[in-house]
Amino acid sequence: MKETKTVLVVGLLVICLPALCLAQGYESQGKRDPFEGPKEQVSAGQMYTPPPLDRRPPGLTGLMIAEVTVAGLAGSQQENVVILKGADRVSYLARKGSKLFDGYVDSITSEEVVFLRDMVDGQAAKKATRIVKRLYTEDK
Repeated sequence: MKETKTVLVVGLLVICLPALCLAQGYESQGKRDPFEGPKEQVSAGQMYTPPPLDRRPPGLTGLMIAEVTVAGLAGSQQENVVILKGADRVSYLARKGSKLFDGYVDSITSEEVVFLRDMVDGQAAKKATRIVKRLYTEDK
């Protein structure tokens, strides 16, 4: 008799427990789903505002293309190198492919540096804008 009750209880749990679990809904209570990436709400007419300089990655990867000037160019037959002066008043060496906060170095010639800036519009489509910067010279 005791075994019959145990089998009956186990049988009910096997049948009813999944149904009870499926009937319960998950209440997020305002928290985001941890399995989905964070989504930025950017409308088509709204401009992206980057985080402040102290909240970005350190070094060249934390500087935007608009925040650097070309301070010098150096090169050899194999590879050209550019000296970039950042808004943080530090000079950095960069090569073709070096990453910045909003883009990367596309090409380096003896006269100019070409950057490609990654832009995301309101529909999350990624576009690249070509920015050319020439060697910065100060008038004395």
